[in-house]
Amino acid sequence: MKKILNIIGIASFFLLSSCESDITTLNVDPKNPLVVDASNIFGSAQERLFSLEASSSVNLNPTRFFTQQWTQTTYIDESNYDLVTRQINTNYFNRLYNILETFENARVTLNNNTTMNADEKKNKLAQVELLSVYTWQMLVDTYGDVPYSEALKATDDSNKYLYPKYDDALTIYKDLIKRVDASLGTVNVSKSGFDKDFMYSGNMGLWKKFGNSLKLKLAMNLADVDPVLSKSTAESAFLGGVMTSQDQSAYCSYPGGLFPNPIYADVIQSGRKDYVASNTLVDAMKADNDPRLSKFFKPADGQTDIVGGEYGTNNDYYAFAHISDKVTAANAPAYILDYAEVSLLLAEAASRGYSVGDTAKNYYIQGVSASMDFWGVSSSDKAAYLAAHPYVSTDWKTLIGKQSWYALYNRGHEAWTFNRRLDYPKFIPSGESVLSKVPTRMNYPATEQQINGANWKVAADKITGGDKATSKVFWDKF
Repeated sequence: MKKILNIIGIASFFLLSSCESDITTLNVDPKNPLVVDASNIFGSAQERLFSLEASSSVNLNPTRFFTQQWTQTTYIDESNYDLVTRQINTNYFNRLYNILETFENARVTLNNNTTMNADEKKNKLAQVELLSVYTWQMLVDTYGDVPYSEALKATDDSNKYLYPKYDDALTIYKDLIKRVDASLGTVNVSKSGFDKDFMYSGNMGLWKKFGNSLKLKLAMNLADVDPVLSKSTAESAFLGGVMTSQDQSAYCSYPGGLFPNPIYADVIQSGRKDYVASNTLVDAMKADNDPRLSKFFKPADGQTDIVGGEYGTNNDYYAFAHISDKVTAANAPAYILDYAEVSLLLAEAASRGYSVGDTAKNYYIQGVSASMDFWGVSSSDKAAYLAAHPYVSTDWKTLIGKQSWYALYNRGHEAWTFNRRLDYPKFIPSGESVLSKVPTRMNYPATEQQINGANWKVAADKITGGDKATSKVFWDKF
């Protein structure tokens, strides 16, 4: 049973109360406690991670435009891949490191606790570690080489880490895999984890599923750059036990009201009319007769057909399809990893010849079916669609590339990652784009050039094509 996101609970750790009459308590700041419980710190970091993934703020997370699922109306800079004017690349970079710093604070607080049950402490440290690995993967998949081994250490008394070096991205990936393995090895499923756990309510059996599924994600991104490590890691993840049903997916629910899903806040609560369906996605789904289209979008007022606005141009909000109520609901859940994604990763692994327990065809069917079920497609429509779009081994990249684009609708970063790895669909920028092609990474923040310039230059010079949004991260080989 998932725990509904209790932001009041997160906020409450900033408040202290006391009924002692000792005059020394007058020196205590009730709004800034000296000691904060690790559970509250973890819950805060977890919520910020989910909110970042869900956010549709163009100042923070424009990744839905990278695979042209949405497009804009009046202001079209972001759908034309201007990531610099409003420092989106800087905001994203800083937010991810802020999340990592908060997870690190939770880890330090746990390690300083000498009274906690040892098994429960190990479980909680594993939870912190697995979500830290997830966040590090996001950073590497977005920028490439990043500060890693010397990051999050600026408080060191020697000040030697004020200007952290950039670590090699492949080396980071290899270490992340080791960290997942080490964490999973410490989990005791008979004991609980954090009480403020908005994914699994402290159920460590589900956390093991998440950890192995995360390991599978890391493995598949290595497929074209280190196929041997990719294969062994994917097979190990499968044997360890990945997600096998939708109820094992990693998500948190928002209660609505004062604490809504970020998309509701950005799209509905704000009263703005910034986004419509993109014709890139709408036209592709219409050509496939995909029943999920009516679940993703709704016709504009007074219309009966779902029509997408021309990607990257000024679009009349009232003339084109809008984002569906399922997506914009105040209590809509936010996902970071789900069953459909895991199934399609396994379909890809099997297509590459990895031993992951079943055929690529069956995993493909499982992935498409999981997505259809999630969006509420009828059994008959699902069966008809699968019959019309069967798995073909000679065209697996195209098929899985397209189905991941559909299945990861509204999960911009992950849809973008699949697309870069599988090179399908092929997206074309609009005629007004500031880039010659769709972004394949984000360029480093200008603040890194100003503050950590020497290390930034080493990293930038290493990138084929330079520090540009059209260069590629290390695993994007084709």
